[in-house]
Amino acid sequence: MVVVDFYAEWCGPCKQLAPFFKTLAAEYKHVNFIKIDYDDFESIAEQYDVASLPTLVFFKDGKKVHTHVGVSKDKITQAFKDNFAQQ
Repeated sequence: MVVVDFYAEWCGPCKQLAPFFKTLAAEYKHVNFIKIDYDDFESIAEQYDVASLPTLVFFKDGKKVHTHVGVSKDKITQAFKDNFAQQ
């Protein structure tokens, strides 16, 4: 299980999300967390239809299962519960 945070250094909402992303990583130890700088890896971001920042892309068993755009902590938390709850 993997979640990728597409961000940019200049992005205010991305900076706002960063501490929350670290909190989630501490809580969901069974999930791999990856940050990808949009400006450095634009071609990868385009492969996953990243049009706005921040964008979180969730993968399970190698397949994209969810995409979240923005910094809504409630919606992100729900997406984690829906996709990565431990069995």
